[in-house]
Amino acid sequence: MTTKAARSFTLLSLVFAVSLQAATIDVTRFAVDSVIGDVRETNAPLTGYYEATSSQPTLVGGTGSSSSSNRYVQNLIYRYTLPSIGAGKVISSFTFDFHVGDVRDSANADPYLDVYLLNLADPTTTGGDLFYDGSADPNHDKIGDYYFASTNTQVTANQDVSFTINSGNALTTLNGFYDANGDPTQTWASFRFNLDKAIPVTSPYSRYYVDNDVNTSSIM
Repeated sequence: MTTKAARSFTLLSLVFAVSLQAATIDVTRFAVDSVIGDVRETNAPLTGYYEATSSQPTLVGGTGSSSSSNRYVQNLIYRYTLPSIGAGKVISSFTFDFHVGDVRDSANADPYLDVYLLNLADPTTTGGDLFYDGSADPNHDKIGDYYFASTNTQVTANQDVSFTINSGNALTTLNGFYDANGDPTQTWASFRFNLDKAIPVTSPYSRYYVDNDVNTSSIM
């Protein structure tokens, strides 16, 4: 029986720990994409997957108002380029960090902001099928949630949020992205931000604004 040593690394906003090794590996965020799941007016963007452009999306949830002509609801996808971790190594834990700016809950729905590690190699090929708002997505691995109370008036949360995962399905999934030589079998690890409630685009909206001032995290 071969025992693999664990090791940790860092992705700006994502940190992997690789056991029995003190050094960390910085991992760069490759892109911030969006998935639009529902629209109301014809002037809104079409539903589907939108790869990152020079304008980085930050909205999770709904946008627009009763008088708006471009209402839609959106998830965010953070893609990170996976590094090699070394032969015989496994990831023993990872930490995912992000920042919440403004929050608004016009729908009075008290939604949580959920974060999932996506159990797939390339989210950009999924189209709008990857969009999800709800309490539990059975196809991907939830790593945490965040709540900030707000009302119809937009307020500033200005909160740094951190999730550390040292066991469970998400960690197993992440290690499954590597071969026995410690090389990634896919280009990215991707994380989705979505609301834990499905709020119709025809209703008043709820939303979080998410950003990440640093572009790496850690795998240790």
